[in-house]
Amino acid sequence: MSAVAVRLGSPVRPPVRRRCFSEPDCGPVDVTAVAGAVAIRLPVSLGRLAPGWRYVAASIRWAIVPAVDVVELSNMSGVHARVDGSELIVEWNCGDFDRGWLDTSPLSPVLMAASTAQPREVALTVRVDLSAARTMFRRRLTHCGPAGLWTFPLTLPADDTAPDLPPPRPAPMVRAGLGVRLCLAVDIEGYSRFRNPEAARAQERLLDVLKSARRYAGIDERAVVFEGAGDSQFAILPAALDEVVTLPRLVRGIGIALADLNRCLDSGSRLRLRVALDRGVVQRGSNGWVGDVVVGVHRILDSPPLRSALAADRDPDFVLAVSDTVFQDVVRHGYGGLSPAEFTPVTIDLPAKRFHSQAWLHVPGGPATNPSRHMR
Repeated sequence: MSAVAVRLGSPVRPPVRRRCFSEPDCGPVDVTAVAGAVAIRLPVSLGRLAPGWRYVAASIRWAIVPAVDVVELSNMSGVHARVDGSELIVEWNCGDFDRGWLDTSPLSPVLMAASTAQPREVALTVRVDLSAARTMFRRRLTHCGPAGLWTFPLTLPADDTAPDLPPPRPAPMVRAGLGVRLCLAVDIEGYSRFRNPEAARAQERLLDVLKSARRYAGIDERAVVFEGAGDSQFAILPAALDEVVTLPRLVRGIGIALADLNRCLDSGSRLRLRVALDRGVVQRGSNGWVGDVVVGVHRILDSPPLRSALAADRDPDFVLAVSDTVFQDVVRHGYGGLSPAEFTPVTIDLPAKRFHSQAWLHVPGGPATNPSRHMR
């Protein structure tokens, strides 16, 4: 099939924030159909800064409704993609707050979407966040960019060589009865330091990191049950997981996703997490989930040993604690590359909560302990 290019004019641009030293610009959108895929390109011009200022980082966020199937994404340093209901969300990041200046040439993120046999009407919404610094005072930063969003209606051309896709399968229903499940609880360190717009960004980044980690672990996102609370997430993972494979990959996936994210953020925006894992019987109640494991995983997450470990060492992006049950069944045997020597036993004693238990603390990159201590 011959290539078909569609160029669309720029939209009406939103006002620029008062503290912005430049006026970013974007467009026109370029939509090109080739056999098997549709390429969507949108150049973003950073604009001019006042004398003595230079750009250090940029973040471009796309939202496409309805969601399309992604074939490939251009990578400007870090790229994250997730599907949230009927919406595809993609974020490109470039630049480094700690090293060098950002090239002022236009940024051109590209998304390759799978083509279909019929044309599709989608809406593209774009948000641009920029950070600049004074050249003489490297630590003095300002954030700039449009105060609103750019929006584009797009028509994705058809590919007559592509088969009609079957309708999406409905997400599996979660059973309301009793069941033994692996539970994950995660919380952002120092969330109260963020102002409202920064807190909203931190929430989005948390969801992106956890979704990426579960994808890395091979967990079916449709079968995960979530309860969110702003700076935290509680997730009941699907039944019948092969934990000797899934659990090590989940831990590794959290580390990979956080490292990829934080590489493009300054120390003030850096995301650091407390993570807790436990397994036990859960049951859906009239106002949430009930079970000892639901209480236990949150007690571990909020425990002084876990909080102290994250506060004591600024290098790791996260610290992890697992219940004694999870440690003895999975970690102790070294499945999936998890080394029991890297877990330290801690006692969680919360008299006011009538909670007393043993857990196992892991600080990535921390000193190994004596593995003989971990054997029963």
